[in-house]
Amino acid sequence: MVGGRPALLVSGAMTRDSAGWCAAVSALTGRDVAIAGATPAGLILLRPSPATAPDDAVAYALTYGMGFQLLDPGRLDNLFGQRIAIRTAEPD
Repeated sequence: MVGGRPALLVSGAMTRDSAGWCAAVSALTGRDVAIAGATPAGLILLRPSPATAPDDAVAYALTYGMGFQLLDPGRLDNLFGQRIAIRTAEPD
């Protein structure tokens, strides 16, 4: 629950034993290159109240780290944050 609303938390890390580009660098340089990595990701999905968004398909996502990669890009409103900032600065 977040602010009294049901929420879904997804968190974890995307890990690799060797970065995808290591093989290309090894082939070019003749040196073994193997760099492991972990990329943390967090995501909280929130449903708005039915009064403000009666459409069942509406949800808000708060992402942390690489959490945005857990979302379908075709479902994102990339200007949402910018509109909130503009409304905060100039409500009319």
